[in-house]
Amino acid sequence: YLRSYAADSIPSNVPFFDLGGNSIAAVQIPSQIRKKWPDVTVPVSAISKNPTLQQLAGDIDRSLNPVGLRLDAQAPETDDQEEFYSNTLPELIKEIPAKIQSASRESAKQQTVFLTGATGFLGSYILRDLLSSGNKVIAHVRAKSTEDALQRVKATCQAYGIWSDSWASNLECVTGDLQEQPLLGMQQDVYDRVAQEADVVIHNGAIVHWLKPFSSLKSANVLSTISAIKLCATGKAKKMAFVSSTSALDSDHYVELSKNLVASGAAGVSESDDMEGSRQGLTTGYGQGKWVSERLMEEAGRRGLVGSIIRAGYVLGDPKTGTTNTDDFLIRMLKGCVQVGSRPDITNTINMVPVDHVARLVIATALNQPVAPMVVCHVTGHPRLTFNQYLAALEAFGYEAPKVDFPTWRDAVEKFVEQGKEEHALLGLYHMVTGDLPGSTKAPELDDRNAAAALKADAARSGQDFSAGSAVTEDIVGQYLSFLIARGFMPKPTKKGIKTLPEAKITQEQIEALDRVGGRGGAA
Repeated sequence: YLRSYAADSIPSNVPFFDLGGNSIAAVQIPSQIRKKWPDVTVPVSAISKNPTLQQLAGDIDRSLNPVGLRLDAQAPETDDQEEFYSNTLPELIKEIPAKIQSASRESAKQQTVFLTGATGFLGSYILRDLLSSGNKVIAHVRAKSTEDALQRVKATCQAYGIWSDSWASNLECVTGDLQEQPLLGMQQDVYDRVAQEADVVIHNGAIVHWLKPFSSLKSANVLSTISAIKLCATGKAKKMAFVSSTSALDSDHYVELSKNLVASGAAGVSESDDMEGSRQGLTTGYGQGKWVSERLMEEAGRRGLVGSIIRAGYVLGDPKTGTTNTDDFLIRMLKGCVQVGSRPDITNTINMVPVDHVARLVIATALNQPVAPMVVCHVTGHPRLTFNQYLAALEAFGYEAPKVDFPTWRDAVEKFVEQGKEEHALLGLYHMVTGDLPGSTKAPELDDRNAAAALKADAARSGQDFSAGSAVTEDIVGQYLSFLIARGFMPKPTKKGIKTLPEAKITQEQIEALDRVGGRGGAA
């Protein structure tokens, strides 16, 4: 435990992540425990529950003496709120204002938009499209000063190759923190001014973490949604767009429902589904938080808020430049397969969409609300690639990565990690990729008619009709690979493939800027 924190001592009663624990340490600690006690198995999922050192020691004691003879071993704690995240909903709903003034659904030519998460990957593209079309943006940024906040936004956009000096006159940054309620960390006078000036709130910021429990993410990912709703109810009437995730649908119920719907000729899970199928069964704190926030948005809609819920899947890179987020699971999957020299046989489809299209839909529903006062829009690929098709792009472009059955690939990953010569790209998701990856990556097919209608209606403003949707193709994966090679994240292919990698569209300055910018980092 001490080695994970590079410390001489730590308190025994402070939770793992609260001490600064991360995904890599969460994988390494169970491995170290197995070396010390070969008969003890502490799964990574136990670390993901954010235990204290004292609780973890109790788990080890119980494993050493499973019949319970160790009287000094702590009894496991149960937390109904943690196990049933939906139990938090009734109390949270009480925080929603009883009545919210409804904003006009008509779209003005230029609007003032309050944007959270502007320094994340998706947030940067939302910012670009808003400013490029003449809107004013008030960006909420975690920083010490407004000058530092502006520099963070500028540096992030430069790293992704999308910054323009012409934006300066329409961009204002305010300092804040998604984890500080009820004003999102803003000073009262700043909050009051934003409440009077903003026409639209786009709540895109969040902490994206696949191991932290609901309780650790609640403030940044759920309470911030309540604060954003309250902001909409203060001052002038506002519309609100909430960027959610298909993680809110990651339950067995929706996989089965999708299968039955598709078999009957439907496109997939409806955008009007009541989401009761995820009231229980979501396994990540991130997905649980998105489910709770969606229900809060729906309740706010019943009380007058005009808004949208954009439910996105995997947000991949820019299809033109290849610029992508190297913290993304699917991008790390490419590198992880190259590292072990093979790819797993997985037939599931992947709901992945380029970042520019996701940003386009967020803005379309935020600025122009044509479908309903509170609408859900699914972001889904048209068409979707399967995992096999996606990973086959590696061989198409010259990498040595033949397809093998999943158990063989999993064994190769485990052996690679045990050797410890090089950090595996998927180490932070080790518990997932060495578990039932073919099962855990099953995702429901989605009906996206609301999204298509919103994009079609937005054509008058944007100048283009994007209602047919977008997708990641094999050629676009090639663009990503070129970017990843130029950045030094991926090695070059070892042989000539059936396709030639496109030229990387990245400068040395951009590479250096990318090294200074974190991953998707939405909690800005």
